Amino acid sequence: MSDPESEIRALKAKVDKLESEKRDIQKTLVDGMEVGPHAEIPLEKVKDDILLFLSKQGERRCTADEVARYLRLKPQIALHHLTTLDNEVMVLRGGRVRGPPSWKLADKGLEYLVANKFNF
Repeated sequence: MSDPESEIRALKAKVDKLESEKRDIQKTLVDGMEVGPHAEIPLEKVKDDILLFLSKQGERRCTADEVARYLRLKPQIALHHLTTLDNEVMVLRGGRVRGPPSWKLADKGLEYLVANKFNF
């Protein structure tokens, strides 16, 4: 049987190793994102590009297909990111009952672009 102090030391070593692995994973995730100087929540580059594209449209709404064509994405990818941005209230969803949804930049999305000094 092991003494309790040995077990405690072994468990602490495992915790330290897991914390180190966690930091490495977090660093990898953050390195893969575009982070502005004042970003509270870093967005992926494609989301930044969507916000920039919509900012140039003024009040005109765009479909996911239009966003996808402009950014050279698959429409499903553009729709996924637009839906995520809508959930974060960075874009606003609208559209007709029988037509595809359309999107425009929300105030929070504009604030994000300004706070992160994007040129638009």
